[in-house]
Amino acid sequence: MLIARRALVAFTMAAVTACAWLAPLDAPAMRQVDAGLKRALVSFATARLLNAVISVAQGTEASVQPFGVGVTFTPGQILDPVNDLVEQFSHLMLAASVAFGIQKALIDSTPLRRFGLPEEIANAALFLASDEASYVTGAELAVDGGMSAGL
Repeated sequence: MLIARRALVAFTMAAVTACAWLAPLDAPAMRQVDAGLKRALVSFATARLLNAVISVAQGTEASVQPFGVGVTFTPGQILDPVNDLVEQFSHLMLAASVAFGIQKALIDSTPLRRFGLPEEIANAALFLASDEASYVTGAELAVDGGMSAGL
């Protein structure tokens, strides 16, 4: 039973790794990056709006004088931990938005509009190490998706 479980885990890991390297997954991955960027920006904006509403509520006071006795209600101190939590969440969403934006900018700056695959780098190294490259000397092999060519 233990061997079957290990074999299943190994097969699953191999399948996930193989799927991560397949080029047909680039389009769905880009859609996920776009959706993630949109969600992060909406979450950031919502958190900042909530932060502003809580800050306004912290500064409000309600005074009541029933039967000549004055009572002033100020919710500022009670809302302070909630406001701090929402502010920290907004900082996290800002960092996520920046990360998604950088990833999108890097992908868009590559002429092939995708990241290079590990096997593409390995194939270039294997070529240089093979007999087919025995006459190659002092050459620079740019495996960068066309970035150095300025395509």
